[in-house]
Amino acid sequence: MPPTLQTLLESPPGFGSETVGRFLWQMDEQRRRLLADTRGLTPEVLGWQSAPGMNTIGMLLAHIAYAENHLAQVGLEGKATSDTRSAIGISEEEEGMPLAESDLAREVRRRRPDGSERVFNVGWVLYHMLEHEAGHHAQIGLLRHLRRIAIAPRS
Repeated sequence: MPPTLQTLLESPPGFGSETVGRFLWQMDEQRRRLLADTRGLTPEVLGWQSAPGMNTIGMLLAHIAYAENHLAQVGLEGKATSDTRSAIGISEEEEGMPLAESDLAREVRRRRPDGSERVFNVGWVLYHMLEHEAGHHAQIGLLRHLRRIAIAPRS
């Protein structure tokens, strides 16, 4: 009889909040998979475009880093605007933001450039960071597939 394969989503031990622990585990797992999929890609592969004006894998990786920094500064820290240029600017001893589970419901109000107001909570920011990276990870997988097809010898 073949062994049983279990795929369970459980909170990792050592966190004061199961919800925050699960968010962090999911983000770590997504990042691990993204790095495994892109590790060792050559500059040629990172810069390949399926057509003029389309994203490259390198562009998507840079976008993920920029967006996560922006979301952390605006959504988690509550800044009116982000300053990703100066990121990260903290010592190793200062890294990590303590986040009480009750803080997940904290609402952030942000005036958008068009004058409208956006209201979101900290829990949504954490979800969106995961959603954002997962979506671009899928795009990167598609680009890798399209490139293999584009450069495959024709028979």
